[in-house]
Amino acid sequence: MDARAVAEIAEIEVGTLNVWVQRGIIPGMSVGTRGRQRDIDLETAIFILVMAELVKIGFGAPAASQVAMYWRHWPRLLFARRPSKKDKDRPPEVVGSGVQTIFQVAALFDYVGFVSEEGLSDALRQFPDGPPSVYIIINTESLAARMRQAYHQWEQSQARKER
Repeated sequence: MDARAVAEIAEIEVGTLNVWVQRGIIPGMSVGTRGRQRDIDLETAIFILVMAELVKIGFGAPAASQVAMYWRHWPRLLFARRPSKKDKDRPPEVVGSGVQTIFQVAALFDYVGFVSEEGLSDALRQFPDGPPSVYIIINTESLAARMRQAYHQWEQSQARKER
C-alpha cells in the first residue's frame, strides 16, 4: 500500500508520516529516496493506524510508537501509567511534566492484554498495585480489521489499474 493511502486511512498528513519515518519511530521503515513512492506492508500499516489514533488523543509520537508495538499481541490492550516512587513523594501539581521520550515510555506504562470487553474487570485486577485510577484501552482488533479492509480494497483497485 502506498504512503498516501495509509495516511488517508489513518487520517494523518503524508508529511506527518514521512516525519515519523525520518525520526525512526516506524519500525522497519527507513528514509528512502525523495519523491519515490513508499510501499507499506499490512503489518506496518496497522502499526501506523494504531500510532496515529494514539497521537490524536494526545500521546507524543515517540510514546505512541512504543505503545503501538504491542498491537499484535492481544485484541484489546489496557495501558495504565505506572506509579513511580518519585511521583508518590511529589506534590500532585508537579507530577507528570508532560514530557515523554521514547526511553521513558516503557518505564511509565504497564499494560495488560485481554480478549473482549467481558475480560476488562479481570484485566484491571492484573495490576500489582490494584486497579489503576486512569487507563486507556486500545481495541487493536478493530483497528487492524479497519486497515485490513482498506488494504484489501487498495489491492483490488491496483489490480484493476494494471488491467
